[in-house]
Amino acid sequence: MTFESIDVLAPELRDDVISPARMRELVNLIVEKASLEAGFVTMYSNLCARFAKDGGCPSFADGRVTFRSMLLAELHRSWQEDYLYLHVTVPPLPPVPL
Repeated sequence: MTFESIDVLAPELRDDVISPARMRELVNLIVEKASLEAGFVTMYSNLCARFAKDGGCPSFADGRVTFRSMLLAELHRSWQEDYLYLHVTVPPLPPVPL
């Protein structure tokens, strides 16, 4: 995916969301790609904004399961995972002598 291809791929990705499971796969893919490709964060955030708008991506369970709600849940889970990893596996820095 590139800045040039986003307008072509976004509708195809949206049309592929036919169930909550497929939406979760799309959210996970976007979060993973944005994490690994820092130069494209703006593109992925614009894609998320497009999908989060009303009508940008289908919703499920009478509107309770939306792209936005899944994206926020995935980001929260990811941040918690990173926070726990950093605070459990990385020892604190020693104090700086004055």
